[in-house]
Amino acid sequence: MRFVRVGRIGELYDLLEEGRALIFANTSGPRSYDTPGPIETQVYAEWPGAVSDRYGLPVILHENVREWFRWIEQALSSLLVRINALEVDVFHAFDALSDEEADAAFEETLQKIRDEAPIRVLRPLIGEAEYNKLMDLLTTRVNSAARSPTV
Repeated sequence: MRFVRVGRIGELYDLLEEGRALIFANTSGPRSYDTPGPIETQVYAEWPGAVSDRYGLPVILHENVREWFRWIEQALSSLLVRINALEVDVFHAFDALSDEEADAAFEETLQKIRDEAPIRVLRPLIGEAEYNKLMDLLTTRVNSAARSPTV
């Protein structure tokens, strides 16, 4: 919600894609410390330093296992630093929003959760009218719970 509201969701998705690539690289990396080089690590085409392998797929080439370990450690460490920095920036930007903007973001997210909740599988089974009644009932309960004082 915060990333969407402050317009930084694309950056988060890019970092998550990079993380997915690194997880794959880590799980498909060398199986032993004595694996001879060069070692190829599949990455996406825009990865810095990527070259095409014999099948035309983008890879990073490592001379040996030590180089591969240095690369994966550096890449994962860098990713974590960038994710943390983005999170801090986004949370600060969200905190700087007016109360009305923050409330609207929460309400939009709550509406999406209501719409996308597992109950949506009932929609084709019970029909639009019954589904809308059910959603109205849920909305009423959520709104009344939000207005009632909590202990």
